[in-house]
Amino acid sequence: MAYKILVVFLILVLGSISLVSQSSFDVSTHEIKLINVHKNTAVIDVHNLIVGQSGIVVHKTDNRSLIISHAIVTSILNNKSILTLYDLDNLKQNALPIPNLKPQIGDIFVLNHMYHSSLLIVPNFETFQKIKDLYPKQIFFNPDIFASNLKIINTPLPKIQDIKKFCISYDIGTVFIVISNKLYILDSHSFKILNVSELDLLDTTTQSPFFTKVIDIKKEFWDFGEDKIRNYNKYYKNLIKDIK
Repeated sequence: MAYKILVVFLILVLGSISLVSQSSFDVSTHEIKLINVHKNTAVIDVHNLIVGQSGIVVHKTDNRSLIISHAIVTSILNNKSILTLYDLDNLKQNALPIPNLKPQIGDIFVLNHMYHSSLLIVPNFETFQKIKDLYPKQIFFNPDIFASNLKIINTPLPKIQDIKKFCISYDIGTVFIVISNKLYILDSHSFKILNVSELDLLDTTTQSPFFTKVIDIKKEFWDFGEDKIRNYNKYYKNLIKDIK
């Protein structure tokens, strides 16, 4: 009897530890020097990262710092992280001058850049409040603005590219999506899943395309596809399940 009680106790403790570790995903920024650069690839001497995490590359001079590239962790090799370097599409969106500099050894990779700013996609108001309570330090972008954007472009069923483009336009670093009582945290640039945690939710109602006050998001008149999300959980599960 005592043995059974001990087993149950250990299961409960280990289960609670798992849930705590999942919900405490670190969104803080970290500055790491580039130790090698070749064309559109760079290397940093850190290995405990998640493939799909992203950030910016900063070139520092005596009196200023310049953002010169965007970077995504694409693999871990020999206890080092390999980064793929990308143009600064977010700066292009804002019509700002782009520095004519390429990343080089010694430049700084700022990991988790803008991760504190998130787009929140949830099925109902209760879930909306739950996530905000669980992550009080996170800055959640108003979902009505994203919904208004979808309404303008006549897109009642948001695709990955719609979400990524919106996030780039508003400097949003992470996407929080709740699907079937699970919270998925994704990088807004790579759209890779960074963390998954269980949620205890009582309200199972869903709203299309997600919780928002914006209504009547219509498709183009020539579009013969679906005019709304009919199964919220199935739609978003399919959206993220085969991310390459």
